Amino acid sequence: MADGAVFPTIVNGHPEMTYKLVYQGTSNHDVRSHEEQGWEVVYYSPDGPRLGGGVGATCKPNEPIEYHGHVLMDINKEDVQRVYEAGQKRVDKIEDRIIDKDRGPIDPARGMRSRYFHVTNETKKNERSKEIAEVDDDG
Repeated sequence: MADGAVFPTIVNGHPEMTYKLVYQGTSNHDVRSHEEQGWEVVYYSPDGPRLGGGVGATCKPNEPIEYHGHVLMDINKEDVQRVYEAGQKRVDKIEDRIIDKDRGPIDPARGMRSRYFHVTNETKKNERSKEIAEVDDDG
């Protein structure tokens, strides 16, 4: 299992491989993006890796192993480390551009140089409930 993914156990998995269920729809982390990083779709074979607990019991030979809109993929454990390190280098470069070494982070999602915001809710207790009740009474 990689990235803390939660899914049934792997049966007959190869010890040098890492397995992961990947979303088949369109997203930033879909099957295509994983294939670009070196992941491969796992196809069912009676003696090959598959999901445990009877998941995929209806799979036919040479079909992808699917589970709730996801497909099982694998990659060599050494390649997982390579992909992680490459991604971390990219993140580090981005952070170097958004962090002013003298003044701290300037990214709004990271605290805007430690400025604090205060929000006050001025709604009085039950005020909104009374408005809703009046509308309901009128029709």
